[in-house]
Amino acid sequence: SISTSESVSDIKEFRNLARFLETPYKILTMKKTIVTSLLFLSFALSSVFAQKLGHVSLDSLISLMPEYKTAKDKSEGKLKSLESFLMNLKNENDMKVQKAQNDYEKMSDIERKNIEEELAGMQQRIQSRQAEAQNEYQAYSNNMMKPIYDKAKKAIDKVAKANGYKYIFDTGIGNVLYSEPADDVLLIVKKELDAMPPAKLPDSGATDGGIKNTPPKGGK
Repeated sequence: SISTSESVSDIKEFRNLARFLETPYKILTMKKTIVTSLLFLSFALSSVFAQKLGHVSLDSLISLMPEYKTAKDKSEGKLKSLESFLMNLKNENDMKVQKAQNDYEKMSDIERKNIEEELAGMQQRIQSRQAEAQNEYQAYSNNMMKPIYDKAKKAIDKVAKANGYKYIFDTGIGNVLYSEPADDVLLIVKKELDAMPPAKLPDSGATDGGIKNTPPKGGK
């Protein structure tokens, strides 16, 4: 008799991965546009000590911005939508597998071959849609966070120039082993952010491309 197809849409695993992608502090490509590379630490000590250095926890700074909560809520909504889409595909597959098992003995050879091919194709389609959902979520989250990082970068730049800082390091990435509290510019940058207009986030619909929210019936 026909065997039950293996689960091909591990929603829990997808949600864990999506949450990792959602965390703005993990988006390393964006961080590189905001913080000065720690390779500056390789400069001669005499040169470093001659400069005015500052530091800030970018993690903490971003979490204080009201735009971050808005972006996080929108990303969470996107995540739930994609999870629902994947769950619907899995449920549709499970129902077809169950029906095929119930009717298998009554099927002709050509009918059995047809249903087996159909179920194999649907399994491949689910795997493909799961990968697409992960990519779509990552792109959506990145697009939501980019204006927030751009605003934070602008505020850090203004504070650095106004206060004579040559370099500002990010203590949130774990490579700064010691820093003076007096050199923490978080509150200064936060004050600068408060004086700036809100970051303009993209419309939800502008980043909703990709997989459809309603799974097609049968086939790929």
